[in-house]
Amino acid sequence: MSKAYYFVKNFNFRQIMDLLLYSTQKPQLLTHHQKVTRLYRATLRKYYAQKLEGWRTDFSDFNRSITLAQRDFSKMLELPQTSLEFQNLLKKYEAYHEETFDPSMVIDDTRPYSPSAGRYLVWGDENLLVDPFGYYSGDRRLSETAPSPQMPYYEDYPQNDSHWDIWEIFGKDVPTENVERKHIEELNRHGQ
Repeated sequence: MSKAYYFVKNFNFRQIMDLLLYSTQKPQLLTHHQKVTRLYRATLRKYYAQKLEGWRTDFSDFNRSITLAQRDFSKMLELPQTSLEFQNLLKKYEAYHEETFDPSMVIDDTRPYSPSAGRYLVWGDENLLVDPFGYYSGDRRLSETAPSPQMPYYEDYPQNDSHWDIWEIFGKDVPTENVERKHIEELNRHGQ
């Protein structure tokens, strides 16, 4: 199973890393300050997840790591974006994130583009080729506010309304009435 599988196969690995590190698909559009601070935030999250979560908690290693990262990122903010030292530090932290990639990081409701703990439908390759509005192919209509009414409507996730439970379907011989609720309503009617 590829790492891109967790992003419902819509992104390649470079795009996944850009989303995780910079919260955007195109980090080249960010300013110098935005790029450094977003990478710093992602690095702090990574150190927290690796050094404090779970059974391997190590506060001294965590404190040492974030102190070194803070020193590096403060230096990166002062360096010009075209300098060799800045590029080397940027590559160092991007490589660190790529080497320690954890697929469960994307399964988080607060992250953009996350598949939300696998509760959404995962599309197959033939379904992903269907792009009626040009969102992924780049042929998106910028002049129109909405697609024409003749366009077919495609639900994002055509499955049951509740992501939390699956509706049960019983045979006709199985009673489906809520006996406990009826009992409570009967007690409330009699004032008990």
